[in-house]
Amino acid sequence: YLDTEEARTQEAAMRIQAQESGRKEGEARKVAERATEFAQTERRRAEQELTAANIERGRLFGLHHNSLGEGLIWREFLRNPDSPHAFWAAWEYYQHNPCLATSALAVEEISDLALSPDDSWLAVSSVDGRILLLDFDSLKVRASLNQHEPCKALSMSPDGQSLAAAYANGDIRVWDISARTVSATLQGHNGTAWHVAYAPDGGRIASAGRDGTVRVWDTATGECLALLHGEGGELQGVCFSPDGGALVAAGPGQILLWSNLAASPRIFGNAPTMNTSNPVFSPDGQFLYLGSTDCSIRVYDVAAGRQLSRLQPHNGTIRKLWLSHDGKILHARGWWRVDRWLRQSLQPLPSMTEPHMGYGGGSSKDGRRLVTSSGPKG
Repeated sequence: YLDTEEARTQEAAMRIQAQESGRKEGEARKVAERATEFAQTERRRAEQELTAANIERGRLFGLHHNSLGEGLIWREFLRNPDSPHAFWAAWEYYQHNPCLATSALAVEEISDLALSPDDSWLAVSSVDGRILLLDFDSLKVRASLNQHEPCKALSMSPDGQSLAAAYANGDIRVWDISARTVSATLQGHNGTAWHVAYAPDGGRIASAGRDGTVRVWDTATGECLALLHGEGGELQGVCFSPDGGALVAAGPGQILLWSNLAASPRIFGNAPTMNTSNPVFSPDGQFLYLGSTDCSIRVYDVAAGRQLSRLQPHNGTIRKLWLSHDGKILHARGWWRVDRWLRQSLQPLPSMTEPHMGYGGGSSKDGRRLVTSSGPKG
């Protein structure tokens, strides 16, 4: 009997001890939870204060046309797209260059655009195969040129009467703008034709493709005048020199210049290893500009075939380059904006456009208007 009573007493003591331990453990857990909650609240408060500080710093930079402001505002906007503070800071940053007109086009992703020589209309291509002709002032659609192959690039003839388009199946189609019909289909590329460019006199068209070749076509007869091979790998951009006497093509790891289409090309040094934009000559033909998906723009000495300088605009992939009609300003279309530099000094100018991703771009002859296209459903 005594042994049983002693066992019961010990069991009761153990229960009391366990209850006390559980109570202390519960209190400790509550203290830890309160500490964790306090730490999380302080962290959120610190993050909110840092976000607000970054946005305000971005606004101040923006007021002085410093591109650092754009990076600060966009970083916070991408972290929290629903933030009214970040949204209106972005709006304020970009409204220094007001948008004159917009047009939401019922097409899939826009791939390129080209302006007419007289600034009266522009062409916009899409990966769904359509090319839309728009009034430049109102951006209203005048006509639609329809094909079933995705269109990759456009080039306007110097007289504005024809439009060359490069397609995913390798075809180059030349459109008669007045008749709204295809006047010639130039076939030869094995795979996607990435880029197309008219010669300054309009007598030739050059095209570059995934097959690593450049083809030069006679615009009057449609005959292939030359088949040029790169160093291996695809060629993604091509252009004639201002006097039409030389031709440059570029792609990952290669920049090639033909001064004689019957001879071997001259190879430039320090070519981008990643995908490239269209190459662009300076008006005097002495310099070459080339963008890349490595987010940079390289400037080359054409005579020496070497890189002179490199621009890093912090604007994502450089999708398209072009010069103002007077040749004084270099434009670069990146992910969210158009960056600009004085071409000779490479001094940066205020960036332009609305904050959305895009591909094509161009500017009017007087330099007072700039047109860009956005990506999907743009």
